[in-house]
Amino acid sequence: MKNKKNMIVLLCLISIGILVLMSCFRKKGTPKNLEAWLEQNLPGQLQVLNTNLKMLDVMAQFKGEKQALVADRNNAEIQFFLDWSKDSSNLGLSTLHIEEQLEYAREGHRKSTELYQRFLSAGLEKVAVGVHHLNVFIQYYAEPNPEERERFKQAVLRVMGEWIKTDGYTVYLQIMEPSAYHTIVQNIIPNGHFITENGWQQDQEILSLSILWRDVKAESWQWDINMVSLRAQAFTDLSFEKAQEWAQKHLPKGAKLEEGKLIGFDIVKHPEDARQKGDPHSPSIRISFPYTLKKSKEENAEPDGFVTCVYVLDTQQISQFKAEKEGVWGQ
Repeated sequence: MKNKKNMIVLLCLISIGILVLMSCFRKKGTPKNLEAWLEQNLPGQLQVLNTNLKMLDVMAQFKGEKQALVADRNNAEIQFFLDWSKDSSNLGLSTLHIEEQLEYAREGHRKSTELYQRFLSAGLEKVAVGVHHLNVFIQYYAEPNPEERERFKQAVLRVMGEWIKTDGYTVYLQIMEPSAYHTIVQNIIPNGHFITENGWQQDQEILSLSILWRDVKAESWQWDINMVSLRAQAFTDLSFEKAQEWAQKHLPKGAKLEEGKLIGFDIVKHPEDARQKGDPHSPSIRISFPYTLKKSKEENAEPDGFVTCVYVLDTQQISQFKAEKEGVWGQ
């Protein structure tokens, strides 16, 4: 009886040993999350900055499609986007593809660094640069006055004219709030910046201009005002005050401008006030404020009309007031 018990114990120990041995040689299963997959297949090379940038895309969520923002573990400015799916075999990923994307991102970072140094040599100091594929982003942190715009323009024409060797590049220029310099973006604009820091970008970007470089003409630069920036909010509030004053004198008694309601705006390409100052390309905006002639019981009642005016950035003048039925709604 005792020998039988010993035999059973021995068999159990042998079985456990076999299971342990088999587990040592068993092939590792595919990880179910991106971080683990990258560490298993590309150990020590990458970091995940955002697992799923498509979180608000309902159809993508339904299909299980995800997009991550991934960076070089040794330099978080070297970034690229990575599509993956939790329900797909191997997460829908390929080691070779990821290695190619990483090298492409490293090359973009090298170009960005080189271009940044060229702008420093050209005397433009408070600048940040990002080269992503055939897109070049250049941010200049300065007041958007004519002198600084011209300084930026001449530096861009000189540096980019020497640097770009092939057609196809689109250059995106942005004049940013001076106080925002080195608060979020440092010297290099990472690939994911305009997605992960979109709110900050919208707040701090004062003017913008995009150029297909092969079509660049030094005399035809027309800057656009970013109407959702903090700077724009300030002059929109001032324009509203002036529009109220005009409305009290020119609209029927009882007319009321709707503060806080949706306004309309569009870019003025050749504002009269700017032409009088000798700069036909001065950034200017036409703004429409809705008004009502009598108080409505409906909370979202249609306005009776709009008071429209033009704000010229360089002169900070607000003029050309008029009442309109439709207002302006384009940019």
